[in-house]
Amino acid sequence: METIKIEKGQHFIKCGEKQKELYIILQGRVNMLTKNDSILLEAGNIIGLAACAKRVHQYDYIALENTVMVSYAYTKTEDMANIFKTQPKYAPVFTLAAVKQANAVLQHYKRIFLLAKKFYKCGADTFGNYRFFCTKYGIAEKKFSKMQELVALDEKAIIEEWRIQYYQAFAKRPLAELEKFYLDHLDMNLGEIFRTSEIMRKAVEKMEAVWEYLNYWKSVLLSTDRDDLFQLIFDLEIQVSKTNVKRKEIAQMMEKLIQFIQESQLYSEKEMQERFKEYKEYDFTAIPEKKVEETPPLEKELPEEEVVEEEKENLQDSLEYILNYASCEPEQVAQIQEQIASYRELTDIYSTEDSVRKLRKSLAASYYSVYKAAIKRALKEPGVPQILKMFFNFGYMDAQLAGMENVNALYDLADRLVLCNSDHIFTMFEWLKAIYEGKREPSRNEFDLDYAGYLADMRKNGNITEREQKEWQEDQWRKVEFEIENMFTSSNRAVYGKISIFTPLLCGYDIVNSAESMLVTARKIDELLEEIKKVDYSIFYREVMFSDPEHDITREFLKKEVLPDIILMPNAGSNAMMWQETAGTRRDTPGRFLFPILTTANLEELMIENAGRFRWEICRKEQGARWNDVREQSLTSEYYDYIQYYRKNHELSADAKEKIKNALWKSKNNYREVFIKDYQIWMRYESRGSFRMNRVARGILFRYCPFSKDMRIALKDNPMYQEMIQKYEILEGRKKRHMELFMDRYQKAGGDMTEELLENEKYYDL
Repeated sequence: METIKIEKGQHFIKCGEKQKELYIILQGRVNMLTKNDSILLEAGNIIGLAACAKRVHQYDYIALENTVMVSYAYTKTEDMANIFKTQPKYAPVFTLAAVKQANAVLQHYKRIFLLAKKFYKCGADTFGNYRFFCTKYGIAEKKFSKMQELVALDEKAIIEEWRIQYYQAFAKRPLAELEKFYLDHLDMNLGEIFRTSEIMRKAVEKMEAVWEYLNYWKSVLLSTDRDDLFQLIFDLEIQVSKTNVKRKEIAQMMEKLIQFIQESQLYSEKEMQERFKEYKEYDFTAIPEKKVEETPPLEKELPEEEVVEEEKENLQDSLEYILNYASCEPEQVAQIQEQIASYRELTDIYSTEDSVRKLRKSLAASYYSVYKAAIKRALKEPGVPQILKMFFNFGYMDAQLAGMENVNALYDLADRLVLCNSDHIFTMFEWLKAIYEGKREPSRNEFDLDYAGYLADMRKNGNITEREQKEWQEDQWRKVEFEIENMFTSSNRAVYGKISIFTPLLCGYDIVNSAESMLVTARKIDELLEEIKKVDYSIFYREVMFSDPEHDITREFLKKEVLPDIILMPNAGSNAMMWQETAGTRRDTPGRFLFPILTTANLEELMIENAGRFRWEICRKEQGARWNDVREQSLTSEYYDYIQYYRKNHELSADAKEKIKNALWKSKNNYREVFIKDYQIWMRYESRGSFRMNRVARGILFRYCPFSKDMRIALKDNPMYQEMIQKYEILEGRKKRHMELFMDRYQKAGGDMTEELLENEKYYDL
């Protein structure tokens, strides 16, 4: 340990230098310079944390003022461990300092991330409003190719909000409060510090990705060549003023654009002053104005309360707006309006008469036809009007059918659909967008053919040529169309639940509670998945092959967690579906679960049921043709054998056999459905020590759907589970030992501990 002084302006660490020390700032301030940004480090921060993993400094450090620091020799992990052993009092100091620094970096990241989100929204909304005003005032749109290419920030650059909140809350804890715990658990300090170092390094990497996004796209709003949105709106305002129409709403749009450009700090002062001055000094009043009645646009970003209310009043004409957006022909518009009018006038909305059934069928056909046309346009254009968001994500088309109170609630929710999306949870629009952008592949059709298999079958039957097959394989819109015509149309009805009265249009009678309380958010889904994993910890883990011949590893199987993609169907439904156990032929692709976006059903029950269905189907997928061959031990083969020969099983009592018989009758002899009922009992009751299953079924479930470590410990002394747990721990102990030997051999051969290896290691402690 050594106290050192750094003079103001001194560049005392340079990017690329080998790490030799760690520094704690006692007094003064230091700038940590990344490629595109600088992060302020004040007293209490540790310099060099981000370099700990690679032992090389990733950033430059310059003193902003005369600074006093304490340096500690650091070239390997053991150096820090020795500091804590010789001087334990420093352990919590280091830990809290690391957390505070990570919080500073994450808060800085959050500001940049929010700027990128606002940037995209500003660009998309402004261009959307520009197009609307061009249509409204009969002015020809100018071609602006940049907006056709503008995309939202890639999800790979996003850090989960919970991580940011975790470090923010941790950093607020006083040192005195943490001292006792961390002094009593010295080993945890190293883990916390290195975990913090890793999150800080990743945050800076993702921050750089956000800056690259902003620097690449900033010319969309303002550029030196004047090929930008600013000039587009400027020219529009000039054209509107020449038609003797008030330009107030155009001017408001421009004011908002100017305000964002200034607040973003992405542009030079000289560039902004020059362009803004030109606009502000332009004489629009030279054109005589004539008062005309103006209709506020449906899609514009004006947050004033009175404007929002005006927008909501126009929701009465939603159907016309949606049909116009989809460019429907007059005949089609008249037909759909007539169909919806007929449906509104039904005396019994729940009727299952043949005439009503035909009306619902024709309504559904019209709905999907409009949906396809509208989303084709929306996927190509930046910015989606609010009413179209309601259509794409809730199935809303007509205000009278849905009821104005519900429509107003959905209008507000449509602006907060980010709550329903994450890296593996999608609203229907975001799901189809992911397919269009190539981030996901379409689902399999009713003949279990994926998109490539479907095209191959089409060519085989002579419906398309070999050339068309190749072209269609790369056509992203055809993939979206395939998904709509197969997955969407068939599953939408099933997820709705009430199949006999299904119509894809949202109706008021479906909204039985407030829309907000019925909304299925990503947070709700993630919490349910976590609850599933707390019991059945291995459910989403798959075996994947690992190979690294350079380090003497030719073939080793690792455990990898693959969470399912959850797609929120645009309806107010009461059912959910396990649509696919994998996305493709590979076992490590995510499954697909379907939930309604609005529901009054018990989500926990729906999730457990679908988890059971997933357990069965993923086992069938992995076992292939031998899924029910008891010689190949697996969940499905053993359970199939148990149900098929239950009458001859001497381990089952007469009462147990009678229950199986009844279960088969209720499930119409479907063995999978009997298993799902047992799985629900397993998750709800057996995991809590409430024994409701027979001995044979319990044994099968425990072998293939074992409880998590905490639950095994709680049940270890229970006679029902004691023997099973002992046997399980012996078998898992052998696997863990094999994995430890493999990891040890691999590291000695010079292999690096990758994320997949660390995840595999974590699995054996669950």
